[in-house]
Amino acid sequence: MSFDNLFDEAMFAADNEIIDAMGANAVIDINGIKTPVRGVFDNPDATATFKTGGRLKATAPTFFVKSQHVVGIKERDEVVIKGESYWVEKIEPDDTGSRVLTLGTGKPGKPAAGVPGPKSWSGNK
Repeated sequence: MSFDNLFDEAMFAADNEIIDAMGANAVIDINGIKTPVRGVFDNPDATATFKTGGRLKATAPTFFVKSQHVVGIKERDEVVIKGESYWVEKIEPDDTGSRVLTLGTGKPGKPAAGVPGPKSWSGNK
């Protein structure tokens, strides 16, 4: 990979070290092919609970990966990390050979366990 400057080259090397040291193994379904990928998984818990019993999750899990390992990835592709299913909500642009995938919880089109589906929202039965 060619770099525009010395800083970008150093960031590429640092990203490799971070993924090696802090990474988690995942399997991503890219174009129907189960692809093993190592990256840094972050699943912050920023859930707000309301007095009325409702909950709001204010952040989403992310997976920081090397771009070369996820060529062809698209939104809604399934990602399995530590036995939990997620799906790609957003793909950040490449930044010196790495990118961040913002993940949804559960499988595309199905709410995760414990998360109410649309039929239970707004009083619909």
